[in-house]
Amino acid sequence: MIAHVAEAAENSGRVILQLTSNGPPSPVALAAALHVAKSFNAGIESLFVEDPQLFDFAQFGFAREVPSGGGPARELTVASLEAEFERRAANRHGEVAAAVAGTGVPLHCRTWRDHPAEALSAACSENGPWNVAVLAEAVSATNEAYVCELTAYVQDVTGFVVAGPSASRTRGPVIAIVEQLAHVQPVLRAAERLAEGAREDVHLILFGGNADELAWTEGQVRLMLGGDVPPDLILAPDLGASAEALASVLQDLGAGFVIAPLGGTLLPLEGGLADFAASHHGPLFLIR
Repeated sequence: MIAHVAEAAENSGRVILQLTSNGPPSPVALAAALHVAKSFNAGIESLFVEDPQLFDFAQFGFAREVPSGGGPARELTVASLEAEFERRAANRHGEVAAAVAGTGVPLHCRTWRDHPAEALSAACSENGPWNVAVLAEAVSATNEAYVCELTAYVQDVTGFVVAGPSASRTRGPVIAIVEQLAHVQPVLRAAERLAEGAREDVHLILFGGNADELAWTEGQVRLMLGGDVPPDLILAPDLGASAEALASVLQDLGAGFVIAPLGGTLLPLEGGLADFAASHHGPLFLIR
């Protein structure tokens, strides 16, 4: 996959920030959405999604809402739920607008009532296919499966940006994890775009295989990129294909954005995304 988003003037994609009613957006996710948009001269869509299942539940006479801060349960009605979602949507869109103000990044805000995956898919298909989706809710064990579901369900998207619950920065060297030779040039171009405006360093980290296999891969990558390669562009630490060891390397580098394939050796679809995101302090740009 090419990690790319269309420029605003092309009208063929944008950065879509998916907001939910579960809580305020992760500050790092919001900053990451703005960073991607600025790096690619793209616009941002602030998409607040109302889950229709909650409205279905509110139609039952026994439906009750338990305040998160404690206290007695309250009757839940469709009217009260609509009013609450309208308030939350206005707050979430306002937070995005405040972050974007003065940056020159075009912003469009809207609220959509649908299953979150279907809402995101429909938004991407409107003027895609060069969209990047940013999930405002921090990725964790509770929504890891949803993120993996999106990679198969949403077609008109080139990547998904997520952040872990402890993420605290978007600045720092941009790292592209390379598991396949075919990904080298596309992820390098994306990493360079993300790093350019912030004047950050770029590194390719080769992942998977033993020391001999990594040495062979490094040689192939250097041949592919030609002779004018900075000495520290390609890193091939002997990690033993360990996500924990890679996370330690990223921490030592002070990495910001990390571009990585979802569904590969590092981040299999069967699990591992939440743990890796929790160990990294910057955003993850996930590609298929």
